[in-house]
Amino acid sequence: MDEVLLRVIADVQKQNNTYKVLLDFNDFPDDEKQLTTFGNVNLLYIALKNIIENGCKYAIDNQSSVLASFLPAKIIIQVANKGDIISESDIRNIFQPFFRADDVKSKPGFGLGLTLARRILSLHNGTIAVTSDPETGTVFSIELPRFLAQYK
Repeated sequence: MDEVLLRVIADVQKQNNTYKVLLDFNDFPDDEKQLTTFGNVNLLYIALKNIIENGCKYAIDNQSSVLASFLPAKIIIQVANKGDIISESDIRNIFQPFFRADDVKSKPGFGLGLTLARRILSLHNGTIAVTSDPETGTVFSIELPRFLAQYK
């Protein structure tokens, strides 16, 4: 996952030079096997790119923070930004195909990125959740099972 994240971040920043992504590996493990999940690297790249790119696109300062944590049974990736807060009613709908909140319709997009990301993560036995409030901003939390945890 570390390699996928580094590639996604480099590509997001290269495609739009106003975007900035800060990456933090929380307790980076010594054993690289702990960084591994079972799945299709290209699909995981697409899912993470959609989420990280959205983080920059909808941030006031075009900046996202990515925190990756590697726990014994799972990998957690949090993508956070400071921008417009997503209302509770919109949070319930943002993973629906073609849904776009009224206050972001001026931004480019079709409302398919989060739908696709959630489907890809689901195919990998992962989950995605979102919280949004004025104090912490918007945080997308992704959980994926670690490769070794799946087969113990």
